[in-house]
Amino acid sequence: MKQWIKQCHTRYKGLRALGVSDQNARPVAGSRHGPWVMSNMKPVKVAMPNRFFAEKELLSLATRYDTLAQAT
Repeated sequence: MKQWIKQCHTRYKGLRALGVSDQNARPVAGSRHGPWVMSNMKPVKVAMPNRFFAEKELLSLATRYDTLAQAT
């Protein structure tokens, strides 16, 4: 979301490309909230679930925390 924050039409196109319906993408795209707040909106959660980030081979903070907690 942070990469899409500058332009509302960029947020709209990005959400639509990830499969969010027009009806759900418009309110998020037009939101004046920052990326942290928008990341908690339902259309964004549907478009980018945890498996989305796992497929991009990004680290999960929850998994990393569990690993570190078990080590101590």
